[in-house]
Amino acid sequence: MNTRYFLILIFVCATSAFAQSNYGGAPCEYHSIADSLCTRCHPDLIEGFKQRNDWCAEHHIPESQCYLCHPEIAKPGERPALHDHSEHSDHEEHGEHDGHDHAEHEDHDAKIDEGKPRTSLFRANKDHCASNDAVIQLASIQTAERAGLKFLTVSEAPVSEFIEASAEVEFDATAAYAVTSLLGGTIVRWVAQPGEFVSRGEVLAFCESFEAASLKAEYAHAAAIFTLAQTEQTRQNTLSASGLTSALDVQKSEAEFSRAQADMRRAESSLRAAGLSQEEIDELTCCAEMDVTIPIRARVSGTLVEQRSELGAIIEPGETIGLVAETGRLWVEAQVRERDLSRLRVGQAALLSSDGEGWNRCSGEVVWVANSVDELTRMGRVRVAVNQNGESLRAHEFVRVKFEVSSSDELVIPSESVQWEGCCNVVFVAETPDRIKPRKVDIEFTSGNSYAVKGLNAGEKIITSGSYLLKTELMKGSLGAGCCGQGA
Repeated sequence: MNTRYFLILIFVCATSAFAQSNYGGAPCEYHSIADSLCTRCHPDLIEGFKQRNDWCAEHHIPESQCYLCHPEIAKPGERPALHDHSEHSDHEEHGEHDGHDHAEHEDHDAKIDEGKPRTSLFRANKDHCASNDAVIQLASIQTAERAGLKFLTVSEAPVSEFIEASAEVEFDATAAYAVTSLLGGTIVRWVAQPGEFVSRGEVLAFCESFEAASLKAEYAHAAAIFTLAQTEQTRQNTLSASGLTSALDVQKSEAEFSRAQADMRRAESSLRAAGLSQEEIDELTCCAEMDVTIPIRARVSGTLVEQRSELGAIIEPGETIGLVAETGRLWVEAQVRERDLSRLRVGQAALLSSDGEGWNRCSGEVVWVANSVDELTRMGRVRVAVNQNGESLRAHEFVRVKFEVSSSDELVIPSESVQWEGCCNVVFVAETPDRIKPRKVDIEFTSGNSYAVKGLNAGEKIITSGSYLLKTELMKGSLGAGCCGQGA
C-alpha cells in the first residue's frame, strides 16, 4: 500500500471517530454508510467536513467516503451513497436537506424494473448528468468527414418483438405408439427394422413365452368343451322334438353350451390381445403340439423408429420394446422463462431453427402453455406443433424457438449509433453538420443489429459510424475524476 492510500485510511478513521462523538454508530438505512457519517441524512455535518478539508467537490460527499475517486477504500459489496451534483449541490452548500431524497431514489430504481433485464443496455437514464447541456462543436464540416462520421435520418420501421427459448423436438404423442407385449418372454426374432413403414397388424417381432403356451392350451381345452356342449345341445333339441326327453334336460344342455361358448370366447380374446390373428387361433384346434412363440404386432400404421430390445432380451409384460410413429408429425417442448410465460397464448405463431445460423427453419404453432413453472429452474413448458417438417427436423434434436409477441412501427436505429457514457444511453444528434448534441434514449428492445428506441423524432439526423469518437470527446472532461459521465 503506498503512502497516499495509507494517509486516506488514517483520515477515514479520524473522521469516523469525530462523527461518532456527535451521532450514534448505527448504519444509515438508505445510503449504505454509517449514520454518523451520512451528510445526506445529516446535512449539518457538511460544514465540519469542509473545515477539515475532507470534501469532494466533484461528487459532493466527503473525500474520505468518495469511492469513485478512491476505489481502494471501498469495502467488498459496499455501494457508495453519492449525491447527485445537479439536484443537490445547492441544497448541500447551504446545509439544506430534502426530505424526499429517499423517495426520488426509489422512483429512479422503479424505472429500471419495467420487465427489462438489469443491464447497461436497458438501464434507466439519469435525469441530470453531463450529457444534458453538452454540445460538441466541430471546427468545420470537413472535420466531420475526416473523422469518418456518417449520418442517418431517423425513420419508423415495422418491428416485431420476439421471445426466444431453447427446446427439444419430440414425436407428436397423439401419433406415436409404443410397441409392447402383454406377455413376458424372450425376443427371438425381429421382423421389421428401424426406418421401415409398417401397417397396422403387421408382425414386428416374435417372442417365446411360457404364458403363451398356457393361453393356447386353455383355448384348445375351451374349444373342445364348446364342441362337446354344442353336440349335446343339438342332441337334446332332436330328442325334445320327438318327445323323448324332458324340458329340464334341454335347459341344462343350453346352459352348458352357453358356459362353454363364453369360456372359449374368453380364451380367444386373450390370444388376440397377445397378438395372434384369427387364422392362427383357428389352427390351434388341429395342432398336436402347442407352440410357445407369439407374434408382436404393430397396433398403428407408421414408421418403426426405435428397437429398444435386442435378440435374446427377456422382457416383462407391458415393457416397451420399440416405437412406431408418424415421422411427419412432430412437436417441440420449449423451456420459457417465468416472466415471459404470460405473454404466450395458444395459437401463437413460432419460428423454429435447428442450427446456429438460423438457416434451417420451419414454422409452428403454440398448442399448450403450462400452468406451472419448475420449482428449481423457474421455467415453464410451452408445446409447439410443427407445421412444416419436410425432413428438416428430427426427434430429440435441440432447437431454438422464437415467439412473436408484438409488432408495431418503431423508431429503429443501428446499434452502433447508441453509446453508454457511464450513466445513460445516448445518441448523437446532428443539429447541423458541425454542431452535435448528445440525446438520451430509452432502448425498448433489440432486433438483430438494430435498436427500437424512444427519445428521438422521425426526420432527425444522427451519427452512426464514428459515434464512439464523439463519446470520448463528451467524456474527456471527466477522465481524471475517477468516474464517467459526470462532466464534459
